[in-house]
Amino acid sequence: MKRKRLLSLLVLLLTVATGLWAQDMKSTPLTMEVLTSGTIVVDMGSQTLEKGMKYKVNNGSKITITQTTTIDVQAGDKVQFYGNSNAIKEYGVRDKEISITGGTAQVKVYGNIMSLVSEKNYPTVTSLKNYAFRQLFKGNTKLTDASGLLLPATEMQTHCYTAMFYNCTNLAAAPELPAMTLATNCYSAMFLGCTSLTAAPELPAANLKNSCYSDMFSGCSKLASVNCYAMDISATKCTNDWLKNAGSSVTGTKTLTIIKDTPWTENSISGIPTGWTSNITYAVSLKDGTTDADMWTASVGQSSAKPLPIGGLNKDDAVNLNYSGRLKVEDVTATTDGTKST
Repeated sequence: MKRKRLLSLLVLLLTVATGLWAQDMKSTPLTMEVLTSGTIVVDMGSQTLEKGMKYKVNNGSKITITQTTTIDVQAGDKVQFYGNSNAIKEYGVRDKEISITGGTAQVKVYGNIMSLVSEKNYPTVTSLKNYAFRQLFKGNTKLTDASGLLLPATEMQTHCYTAMFYNCTNLAAAPELPAMTLATNCYSAMFLGCTSLTAAPELPAANLKNSCYSDMFSGCSKLASVNCYAMDISATKCTNDWLKNAGSSVTGTKTLTIIKDTPWTENSISGIPTGWTSNITYAVSLKDGTTDADMWTASVGQSSAKPLPIGGLNKDDAVNLNYSGRLKVEDVTATTDGTKST
């Protein structure tokens, strides 16, 4: 009994700590922490940014950037980035891309990416524009860790994160991708060529969109684990070449965790590649046409409640359902193809 109580307490403390971390990251602007002295480069190509973006080092004064800029940094420095008020919404418009290339300093990145689109109100901003952060860190071979980067948008837009970490060859840890509503090409080529990445961020979205995961992990030669909880993968090219050459240098087990009955193609770089093992899990979803579908959440054990559907469940998991709407729920019936309320 004591052991069970101790385990419950540890789970509760972990849940609280995770919640505090997420809240802290919401109020922290996009930050690059310098691991080795050198430079960080904000690359605007040949364009001049009339509105400018801003940065500050170690909480000093903000400096406005209007063209390609090199920032000299020392190990331990923290460089924070902002948009100019709310003037810049799209950093990845074709032929006008703005990227933070890293220069010569080895860095890790964390904090709320929304500080780039709202200088002051970023802790509460969750909406994106098309091409918002396309290619933002493209080719940054000095970036090693993005696990603390907060991408809070829950609804994606076209090309919003396309090629965001393309060819970041030393990136070993990726950010979480919490969005449940995807868009065309939203994550396409996001980690293409990230040859140091060993585990993919969890992919919780149930319904995929055209090309949303295309080339997403292509060329990630050390990748050994992907958890994808999609249930509808019928969209055009939604996983086209998503695992092309992924895990090619891994000698051990390579595992793709998927939802039972999702029709993945085996021995395919656009499905389950040759040499990869599928791990079958389960999902809880609402039956089509359920009233107040957005008022339902679910949790497993002591975990935080999440909107339905949720995937990655094991056979013996106990799922707690909660309805926060105004209707009276008379009963909830579980079926093999979903959950319905009446």
